[in-house]
Amino acid sequence: MLIREAWSVHYSSRDLPQPEPQPWHLRISSDEWELWLDDLGIPDGTLYLLSPRFVYDTDLNSYFHRVNLLEGPLNSQINRASALCRKLNFLHQSRGGKDWRDATEADHTAYHYWRRFDPRGPRVDGDTWSQEVSHLQQFYVYAKRKQWVSEVPIPQRPRRDGKAEQKGNRRRSKLVDTRETVPAT
Repeated sequence: MLIREAWSVHYSSRDLPQPEPQPWHLRISSDEWELWLDDLGIPDGTLYLLSPRFVYDTDLNSYFHRVNLLEGPLNSQINRASALCRKLNFLHQSRGGKDWRDATEADHTAYHYWRRFDPRGPRVDGDTWSQEVSHLQQFYVYAKRKQWVSEVPIPQRPRRDGKAEQKGNRRRSKLVDTRETVPAT
């Protein structure tokens, strides 16, 4: 049995290597593989994530099949998949193997501390964290819209108006409609 300890990012390809001898669990013809990718509308190079047990989560990976993501720059797609992969690995390794569907705000807060401040963590800068949390927010908003999660497990705050008021030498943002929220971390 193959055992792995982490989620991983992969790319779809119609040119699969054919090992010899071919193990029973890999016996799929290239025609079948291509038809499956074509039926799902997945072009070559589409990113997908595999769980530590080599499970392909169709709900999670459907996020990467959205047209606006498929047509985006490859580096953005890689950043998006990598950010989600890091969060899934944190849930798996540091939160008792928790599934992404069961993540809570407490999990996100612990992840935030580990990514930014924990001496044993990577201690990423604020810009890197902001980009990562933006990708996570987009994924969980998508998952909530699909009703795979009941709530976005990222603490939220009211969105500020982009136009800042001048007060002395300081800039203050006005709060807008409190129904519009953004990640608080």
